[in-house]
Amino acid sequence: MFGYTSSQCQVTPFNLGAVPVICGYGYTGQIYSAGVIPESSSEKTLCNADASITSVCPLQANLNSTIFTKLGGSSSFSFVSSDILNLASVANVTDCTSSKAKIFVSYSCIQTEETQKTKYNQASIISGLAILLVLVYMTVLHQFKRASDLNQKEWDIQTITPGDYTMQYEISSKSYEFFMTNIYPRDQARKTDISIGESLKSYIKRELERILTEKLHEVKKQPGSADISFAFNNAALIQLLRVRGQHIMYQRYDKMREVEG
Repeated sequence: MFGYTSSQCQVTPFNLGAVPVICGYGYTGQIYSAGVIPESSSEKTLCNADASITSVCPLQANLNSTIFTKLGGSSSFSFVSSDILNLASVANVTDCTSSKAKIFVSYSCIQTEETQKTKYNQASIISGLAILLVLVYMTVLHQFKRASDLNQKEWDIQTITPGDYTMQYEISSKSYEFFMTNIYPRDQARKTDISIGESLKSYIKRELERILTEKLHEVKKQPGSADISFAFNNAALIQLLRVRGQHIMYQRYDKMREVEG
């Protein structure tokens, strides 16, 4: 049984004496038609030449079967003029055999059902292997990424930096007012020369350690804080000081006084 069939057409100058009959797949199945377009003809659709054109170059009887027999499994049909033309009936031999005259052969290429199934199986195997390779590749990448994440976490655990034990706390206006009203006067009563900053740092330290102790009651060691530093929301002031310094550097004292004002 036939699995696939398609039509092909080859055209060559007649005086070459050969026509390639090649199939990209399978084998040559049937010669549909063959003929000669004379030099004097303007016909371009060679594989569909009609009888009025081919009659200018009369053909041998049973030409199609002759071509098929002479192929004999080869990929080229070699011929002489007498194989194609009925020379006794040709009025102008040169018109039919010159370099500008053309011979055409229209034929079929056949691929058997068995061959087609074999190709389907091969394509399925190749596709399956490709999918398997993609899965293996993705699995390997996943394992590499997983190992990399574990190594990063292990390094982070083994490498201790101050950032691992540092927290940021924003002091709100309400909290600061509570401190100035209730805490600082009490500390000042106990120690008259204590500054606001020192009192605030001591208060935050006490409260932080108290909260940590309550939350981490199962920890054997007493939690504590190593240091407390204050940062001020004074970016605008720092920028003005930079501008003021530029004016001083270039002796623009009038501009400096404008900044100070």
